[in-house]
Amino acid sequence: MVSFITPRDASAELARVIAGETAHFEFPGLTDARFGAISGFVFRLLSHYDLVYLNEMVLVLLKEIISNCSKANAKRIYFEQQQATVTSNEEYDRAIRNFSQHVLREWDLFLQEHQHTEHYIHVDFRVSDDEILFVIENNIELMPREVERIQKKFESFRKFQD
Repeated sequence: MVSFITPRDASAELARVIAGETAHFEFPGLTDARFGAISGFVFRLLSHYDLVYLNEMVLVLLKEIISNCSKANAKRIYFEQQQATVTSNEEYDRAIRNFSQHVLREWDLFLQEHQHTEHYIHVDFRVSDDEILFVIENNIELMPREVERIQKKFESFRKFQD
Protein backbone atom coordinates (compact mmCIF):
# COMPACT_ATOMS: atom_id res chain seq x y z
CA MET A 1 0.00 0.00 0.00
CA VAL A 2 1.26 3.47 -0.89
CA SER A 3 0.05 6.32 1.28
CA PHE A 4 1.14 9.12 -1.05
CA ILE A 5 1.74 8.88 -4.74
CA THR A 6 5.16 10.03 -5.93
CA PRO A 7 6.58 9.44 -9.43
CA ARG A 8 8.67 6.56 -8.01
CA ASP A 9 5.60 5.03 -6.34
CA ALA A 10 3.59 5.43 -9.52
CA SER A 11 6.22 3.61 -11.59
CA ALA A 12 6.41 0.74 -9.11
CA GLU A 13 2.64 0.49 -8.84
CA LEU A 14 2.26 0.59 -12.63
CA ALA A 15 4.55 -2.42 -12.89
CA ARG A 16 2.40 -4.19 -10.28
CA VAL A 17 -0.80 -3.54 -12.26
CA ILE A 18 0.72 -4.67 -15.54
CA ALA A 19 1.86 -7.85 -13.76
CA GLY A 20 -1.76 -8.55 -12.79
CA GLU A 21 -1.58 -7.32 -9.20
CA THR A 22 -3.56 -4.50 -7.60
CA ALA A 23 -2.10 -1.05 -7.10
CA HIS A 24 -3.50 0.41 -3.92
CA PHE A 25 -3.23 4.04 -2.88
CA GLU A 26 -4.57 5.46 0.36
CA PHE A 27 -4.82 9.07 1.51
CA PRO A 28 -7.10 11.19 3.72
CA GLY A 29 -8.15 13.80 1.16
CA LEU A 30 -7.64 14.94 -2.39
CA THR A 31 -5.16 17.74 -3.05
CA ASP A 32 -3.97 19.10 -6.38
CA ALA A 33 -0.61 17.37 -5.90
CA ARG A 34 -2.26 14.00 -5.20
CA PHE A 35 -4.56 14.31 -8.17
CA GLY A 36 -1.62 15.30 -10.35
CA ALA A 37 0.17 12.13 -9.31
CA ILE A 38 -2.95 10.02 -9.91
CA SER A 39 -3.34 11.68 -13.32
CA GLY A 40 0.21 10.76 -14.27
CA PHE A 41 -0.31 7.19 -13.09
CA VAL A 42 -3.55 6.84 -15.05
CA PHE A 43 -1.98 8.35 -18.17
CA ARG A 44 0.89 5.85 -18.05
CA LEU A 45 -1.52 2.98 -17.37
CA LEU A 46 -3.78 3.89 -20.28
CA SER A 47 -0.75 4.50 -22.51
CA HIS A 48 0.54 1.01 -21.80
CA TYR A 49 -2.72 -0.44 -23.11
CA ASP A 50 -2.98 2.03 -26.02
CA LEU A 51 -6.06 3.66 -24.46
CA VAL A 52 -4.84 7.25 -24.09
CA TYR A 53 -7.96 8.49 -25.88
CA LEU A 54 -9.87 7.61 -22.67
CA ASN A 55 -7.58 9.63 -20.42
CA GLU A 56 -9.63 12.82 -20.10
CA MET A 57 -12.93 11.01 -19.53
CA VAL A 58 -11.40 8.65 -16.95
CA LEU A 59 -9.75 11.52 -15.09
CA VAL A 60 -12.99 13.52 -14.95
CA LEU A 61 -14.79 10.53 -13.44
CA LEU A 62 -11.98 9.71 -11.02
CA LYS A 63 -11.72 13.30 -9.83
CA GLU A 64 -15.47 13.54 -9.24
CA ILE A 65 -15.63 10.32 -7.26
CA ILE A 66 -12.45 10.94 -5.27
CA SER A 67 -13.54 14.53 -4.55
CA ASN A 68 -16.87 13.27 -3.22
CA CYS A 69 -15.08 10.77 -0.97
CA SER A 70 -12.72 13.50 0.18
CA LYS A 71 -15.54 15.88 1.05
CA ALA A 72 -17.41 13.11 2.87
CA ASN A 73 -14.34 12.40 5.00
CA ALA A 74 -13.88 16.11 5.70
CA LYS A 75 -17.55 16.39 6.73
CA ARG A 76 -17.13 13.58 9.25
CA ILE A 77 -14.03 15.20 10.72
CA TYR A 78 -15.75 18.59 10.88
CA PHE A 79 -18.92 17.17 12.43
CA GLU A 80 -16.85 15.31 15.04
CA GLN A 81 -14.88 18.46 15.88
CA GLN A 82 -18.07 20.50 16.21
CA GLN A 83 -19.77 17.66 18.09
CA ALA A 84 -22.59 18.16 15.63
CA THR A 85 -25.56 15.87 15.94
CA VAL A 86 -26.98 15.38 12.47
CA THR A 87 -29.91 13.08 13.01
CA SER A 88 -32.50 15.23 11.24
CA ASN A 89 -32.49 16.81 7.80
CA GLU A 90 -32.59 20.29 9.33
CA GLU A 91 -29.57 19.58 11.55
CA TYR A 92 -27.70 18.09 8.59
CA ASP A 93 -28.49 21.09 6.36
CA ARG A 94 -27.33 23.52 9.07
CA ALA A 95 -24.12 21.55 9.67
CA ILE A 96 -23.42 21.46 5.90
CA ARG A 97 -23.78 25.25 5.62
CA ASN A 98 -21.24 25.68 8.43
CA PHE A 99 -18.99 23.03 6.87
CA SER A 100 -19.01 24.88 3.55
CA GLN A 101 -18.15 28.17 5.23
CA HIS A 102 -15.37 26.78 7.44
CA VAL A 103 -13.83 23.91 5.52
CA LEU A 104 -14.34 24.18 1.77
CA ARG A 105 -13.00 27.74 1.68
CA GLU A 106 -9.77 26.63 3.40
CA TRP A 107 -9.53 23.14 1.87
CA ASP A 108 -5.75 22.73 1.68
CA LEU A 109 -5.27 24.03 5.22
CA PHE A 110 -7.99 21.72 6.54
CA LEU A 111 -6.41 18.69 4.86
CA GLN A 112 -2.98 19.63 6.14
CA GLU A 113 -4.29 19.89 9.70
CA HIS A 114 -6.05 16.52 9.41
CA GLN A 115 -3.59 14.45 7.41
CA HIS A 116 -3.34 11.89 10.22
CA THR A 117 -7.00 11.02 10.53
CA GLU A 118 -8.73 7.66 10.69
CA HIS A 119 -10.77 8.58 7.60
CA TYR A 120 -9.14 7.50 4.36
CA ILE A 121 -9.84 7.14 0.68
CA HIS A 122 -8.74 3.89 -0.93
CA VAL A 123 -8.05 3.85 -4.66
CA ASP A 124 -7.29 0.53 -6.35
CA PHE A 125 -6.31 -0.12 -9.96
CA ARG A 126 -6.47 -3.63 -11.45
CA VAL A 127 -6.25 -5.09 -14.91
CA SER A 128 -7.88 -8.36 -15.83
CA ASP A 129 -8.36 -9.85 -19.27
CA ASP A 130 -9.91 -7.02 -21.27
CA GLU A 131 -10.76 -4.49 -18.58
CA ILE A 132 -9.15 -1.93 -16.32
CA LEU A 133 -10.90 -1.71 -12.99
CA PHE A 134 -10.83 1.36 -10.76
CA VAL A 135 -12.18 0.91 -7.23
CA ILE A 136 -12.59 4.03 -5.13
CA GLU A 137 -14.02 3.97 -1.64
CA ASN A 138 -13.71 5.66 1.66
CA ASN A 139 -14.03 4.11 5.08
CA ILE A 140 -17.06 5.98 6.35
CA GLU A 141 -20.72 5.11 6.36
CA LEU A 142 -23.25 7.29 4.58
CA MET A 143 -25.66 9.28 6.72
CA PRO A 144 -29.38 8.90 5.97
CA ARG A 145 -29.57 12.45 4.53
CA GLU A 146 -26.66 11.64 2.20
CA VAL A 147 -28.35 8.48 0.96
CA GLU A 148 -31.49 10.51 0.28
CA ARG A 149 -29.54 13.16 -1.66
CA ILE A 150 -27.76 10.50 -3.75
CA GLN A 151 -31.06 8.81 -4.60
CA LYS A 152 -32.54 12.14 -5.70
CA LYS A 153 -29.55 12.78 -7.94
CA PHE A 154 -29.91 9.35 -9.56
CA GLU A 155 -33.60 10.01 -10.15
CA SER A 156 -32.81 13.30 -11.87
CA PHE A 157 -30.09 11.62 -14.00
CA ARG A 158 -32.60 9.06 -15.29
CA LYS A 159 -34.34 11.84 -17.21
CA PHE A 160 -31.42 12.04 -19.61
CA GLN A 161 -30.50 9.50 -22.27
CA ASP A 162 -26.78 10.34 -22.29
